[in-house]
Amino acid sequence: MADEQDTEPEVRLTIVDGVAEIVLDGPKVMNAISARPGGTRDQLLAALTAAEADPTAGCVLLRAEGKNSCGGGDLTGNARRETAGEDLLFLETADAFHDRLRASRLPVVAAVQGYGLGAGLTLASCCDFVIAGATARFAYPEDLPLDHRRRGHGRDEGGARSPVRGPVVAVSRTRTAPTWLFAPATIA
Repeated sequence: MADEQDTEPEVRLTIVDGVAEIVLDGPKVMNAISARPGGTRDQLLAALTAAEADPTAGCVLLRAEGKNSCGGGDLTGNARRETAGEDLLFLETADAFHDRLRASRLPVVAAVQGYGLGAGLTLASCCDFVIAGATARFAYPEDLPLDHRRRGHGRDEGGARSPVRGPVVAVSRTRTAPTWLFAPATIA
């Protein structure tokens, strides 16, 4: 099954009418984000780079197929981290990935439906705007170490197990930490 996952694209890019639409395309696995070489992270960065290189693209819409935006990191497709050095390398690579998303020359809007868990919540937090529908549920299901949260991962100020519930609009002018604003009306 892992071989099938390796050969199938996990991300799609289309550019129409100035909007570069980047789609997480793994609804059977809740659009889990894989960190393996050539996996979701690499495909997201390749799509973002292609969108930035297209002179017709004025913004990026990041969304997902299926009823859930992202169930978090891919626990089966990523290599196990068994040493402190492997864990540090994973975190540094994740930081570089998130920094690259925040540094995009195009504004990035995340459209979230259903679950946005763990890595999915962090992915949304890297975007300039997050629009969450009425079904959106955000949480960090794992308990992240305190120093990891301080580095920009896990900005859930209510605690690792306290979900943020939609509808929500998040705006980040500085691209370092979005401000989560609760909208009074349902956003479809």
